[in-house]
Amino acid sequence: SSGINAEYGGVAVGKARFMPDAQEVMMHMMHTQSTLEADDPQLPFILQSWARICRSLGTDFLPYLSYVMPPLIAAASVKADPEVTSADIETEEQEGWDYVLLGEKKVGIHTAILEEKADAINMIYCYCDELKGSFFPYVEEISKIVVPLVKFFFHESVRTAAVSLLSPLLRSVQDYFATAGAATGADKVYIRNLWNYMFTNLNEAIMKEGDFDIMYEQLQVFVECLEVVGDNALTEEQLNQITLTFREIIMTVNEKRADRTDRRKDPDFDTEEQEEQEIEEDKDGDVLAQLAESLGHIFKYHKASYLPIFCKKPSAEDDEGENPLSLMEHILNLLQPTQCSRDRQSALCVVDDLIEFCGSTATPLIPQVIQPIIQYISDPDPSTRQSAVYGAGICAQHGGDQFLPHLPIVLQRLSAMINDPESRSKEWAVATENAISAVGKIIEFHSNSINLGQILPMWLAWLPVTVDEVESKVTYSQLCKFIELYSAHLFSGGFQLLPSIIKIFAAALGTELINPAITSRMVGILRQMQSQLPSEALQSAWSGVNPEHQVRLQTALQTQQ
Repeated sequence: SSGINAEYGGVAVGKARFMPDAQEVMMHMMHTQSTLEADDPQLPFILQSWARICRSLGTDFLPYLSYVMPPLIAAASVKADPEVTSADIETEEQEGWDYVLLGEKKVGIHTAILEEKADAINMIYCYCDELKGSFFPYVEEISKIVVPLVKFFFHESVRTAAVSLLSPLLRSVQDYFATAGAATGADKVYIRNLWNYMFTNLNEAIMKEGDFDIMYEQLQVFVECLEVVGDNALTEEQLNQITLTFREIIMTVNEKRADRTDRRKDPDFDTEEQEEQEIEEDKDGDVLAQLAESLGHIFKYHKASYLPIFCKKPSAEDDEGENPLSLMEHILNLLQPTQCSRDRQSALCVVDDLIEFCGSTATPLIPQVIQPIIQYISDPDPSTRQSAVYGAGICAQHGGDQFLPHLPIVLQRLSAMINDPESRSKEWAVATENAISAVGKIIEFHSNSINLGQILPMWLAWLPVTVDEVESKVTYSQLCKFIELYSAHLFSGGFQLLPSIIKIFAAALGTELINPAITSRMVGILRQMQSQLPSEALQSAWSGVNPEHQVRLQTALQTQQ
């Protein structure tokens, strides 16, 4: 009970109040722990208490880490191989064991030990995640124990605990080298070797995983690991391997869906089974969405070098089908109108990332992806609509001449969507602001192919944008650029648009909608207006701004000296 009391004392009162008594309390816990046998039922509770106290103390817990880790390493390392007997032989079932029949074999699994093993890994996760670089001395030993366990198919808690620890181990290495003053590049070598070891096991685990809940977590961790390793995280061989894995996942989903469709035709199909199918459909959607996220990160960190692999049909030894599809073709199939909106949205995200990160190398693919993007600009699902309009902007930015034949219809669809009376409602606002940004990209990258005198005032009338704080920075940067480049178009008929511009600036300045660079740019434009435009026009525009926003303008002008 001393461990539990210490845990709740430390966590409840917080680090500042617990710290003066921490050493005495933990010395008492160490003494208590030293009196316990390895199989004492109190030991797991004390080990859990240590982990929670670490959360409270952070790096001040380090002096005690060498004391708490050995029993956790022992528990995480324990062997609990299944016992296999013939199903015909009657054997007494032991307490703490689970038994399953696999064909003519009876497999016994010591679940009690495996639960302790999983708990130990989860506590190691706590220390690694909290202590980061300070945990580095244990990274190599823990990696050898835990990484192979991502394929431990006898117990889901063990393998989910193991997979969750992969990215914290990589982050620990990254943080250690960042603070240790190591030689330049030493961290990349260590991280690369560790990641190669992890990838081999993780990819095999994903390929063989039958539980989609666990597969979703595996794919999440894959993304987290890529974020640590960074550019060119995967070798060409690894890119080929993970691409085959992703194809297998999509084909498995397709097979499961076909089976469910056949099942719904059965006269015995009932409401209960329908509810089960809906749960399974949700899991399929989760996995495909996370697969799309994974592909987006691969394109982010590998750019155009991944494109040939993504578009390549598998070889005969990799696929037994008569007409095997490339991963690109599988994604295009998910864009079909017959697919559910969530799958279409996931596929659109992949297409958006492909065009964005591969740049001009991907322009030959524009004709294959532009039609679904155009089709879903007004999709009734907000997320699908947002992904489509964002994709339209990305195609305008990177599509070059391949985009030009589609520019009129894209501009027409985007304008109609933005001008819809419901476009600024809470449900549609984010998609609408992405569409405004997309039209901005058409102006920015295809100014010679449009009527600027008509399009610019129309675009300006859609501002300000006030909801999406990511895309707003793109839009307000566009605005500054257009004022700098196209003032002749904006002010060709006098200064009718000046009040709108001043009001838009006032709505954005001093908010999270813009960053310091855009703030400086806007202030520079305002000062230029003060020095170059007729004072009557400027005063008239200024007077149309509400008092609160006038204060914002004055503050910005005074602050940015």
